[in-house]
Amino acid sequence: MEKSIVTVNTIVIEDDMKYNGETVLTYKIEYPEFKSSQYQMSIVAINTFYKKKALEYQNYCENELFKTAVEQYKDDIENNFPVHVFEALVVYKLTYNIEAPGCFQLNEAREAAEKYLPVFRHCQHCRADACGIPGKGDLSSLLYETNDIPQTFSHG
Repeated sequence: MEKSIVTVNTIVIEDDMKYNGETVLTYKIEYPEFKSSQYQMSIVAINTFYKKKALEYQNYCENELFKTAVEQYKDDIENNFPVHVFEALVVYKLTYNIEAPGCFQLNEAREAAEKYLPVFRHCQHCRADACGIPGKGDLSSLLYETNDIPQTFSHG
């Protein structure tokens, strides 16, 4: 069995924003980008999430925060105060367990346990092993790497 390798790169978005030739705002956003030959649906979803959050914050910096920094700059100059540069920093930290089992390992453990007792997998009734909002659509294809999860448990 080939061990799954997931690599993580750090993407950096940064800029020094100027008004009248003076830097009034600097921002730096660091977010992860995952790469792997496996788990493509999950990788795309996670990367899309982090990129969207980073771009939303970049938009906030370049539009709302920059306007505030310019107003502060104008007030500082008008009142003969030292100009203070606004600084914004966002770093998305990864907190994951590199030793956590993947779908394949979980399935192996479940199959071994099924020799002795029934194993709970994906319950259609209580949806305890599901993702999304019950009754609003089945998102299990985003949770599992395969769609052939046997339905081995039901309350109803």
